[in-house]
Amino acid sequence: MAEATAALATQLLAEFLAVVSSFPEASAALDAAVERAALALEAEVAAVVRDGQASTCVGFPFLAIPHTELARIAGGETSTLDIPGAGRSAAVAVPLRGSIEGHLVVARSGPDPFTGEEVNLLRGMARVMELTFEMLR
Repeated sequence: MAEATAALATQLLAEFLAVVSSFPEASAALDAAVERAALALEAEVAAVVRDGQASTCVGFPFLAIPHTELARIAGGETSTLDIPGAGRSAAVAVPLRGSIEGHLVVARSGPDPFTGEEVNLLRGMARVMELTFEMLR
């Protein structure tokens, strides 16, 4: 079973790399990365949080992004997010370094926390983002 999980994670990471690195400019790549991270982890919400604000986010209308709550997740103060229609939901953040300094935050409905394998996949996605944005800048 662990081999199947590792194979799926490898496939998801390879697909993530292919999509994110296909964009010629950083803002489009960032939007695609956040959307693909949400899809890969079956999350309703994904965002890049920088300086206490979500610089890009899927799962909330633009004028209803909960910047403060996402920043609290990014800062490690909480591991849940209230998602309208889904209630209190599991959330996780991983750091982003380099020119994209901040955190990649994802949240999905249900109380079950993200597994270690899922967090590792998210860390891999964050590293792909860091390398891609360094290359694009």
